[in-house]
Amino acid sequence: MQISWNIFSALFDNWKLVFRLAKRDILSRYRGSMLGVLWAAFAPLGQLSAYVFAFSVVFKVHWATGQSNSGGMALNIFLGLIVFNLFAEMFNRAPTLLLENVSYIKKVVFPLEVMVWVASFSTCFNALISFVILLAAMLLAGHPLHWTIFLLPFVISPLFFFALGCGWLLSALGVFLRDLRHAVALISMMLMFMSPLFYSLRAVPEKYRFYVGLNPIAPAIDSARGVLFAGVMPDLLDTGVRLMVGVLFAMLSLHIFHKLKVAFSDVV
Repeated sequence: MQISWNIFSALFDNWKLVFRLAKRDILSRYRGSMLGVLWAAFAPLGQLSAYVFAFSVVFKVHWATGQSNSGGMALNIFLGLIVFNLFAEMFNRAPTLLLENVSYIKKVVFPLEVMVWVASFSTCFNALISFVILLAAMLLAGHPLHWTIFLLPFVISPLFFFALGCGWLLSALGVFLRDLRHAVALISMMLMFMSPLFYSLRAVPEKYRFYVGLNPIAPAIDSARGVLFAGVMPDLLDTGVRLMVGVLFAMLSLHIFHKLKVAFSDVV
């Protein structure tokens, strides 16, 4: 059986199916609640409000760059969490992604690899809602919007493809290793503190900065803050290399997924 390394083939061939499943996945999170999908906006709005109060009113701290606008610290942390969650939601969900959809595994003709695309679109939907709230908060705080904001998808794209790769790899391994979800939860917590969410990457001592930079989340957060808040151009070469590495990792993970896929039905 010939296995395609094209990470987009399953998406393009089944885009209607992916759209329907992603829509159902998003709506299922809020099914039965009075406000429904509106919770997708209220949750990050409440989170941002808590950060503004905690860091601007209670602690009265400012970002390491000396930024003194109202809510500067909170906005930096909120953006960091948006980028981190773009990866963490897929990373944490991946080990049980297929086990939550055992009925699809039993269907021989069902393209199981699209489940990772479905989960990624659901994650992107939440990130988009949070980003809109962030932009509104920036305008209310009098923070200028730079043209480099349009480069935000570019600087985040390496992390997105790395998350896709983790989705295919961990979802396949999760079928055979049921303890994997516990290990992933622990690693996710460690990554949160090893990523510059609550601090600037420049605040990390020089001798440790290289090791923190090996975490794929760290440069994505740092570059996102640069293009959004400072209006600076990202390092195109560095971002391009990380993008290439992310795509190659996604391709390799998809290949491993296809190799293991044949044994899924025997295990579940």
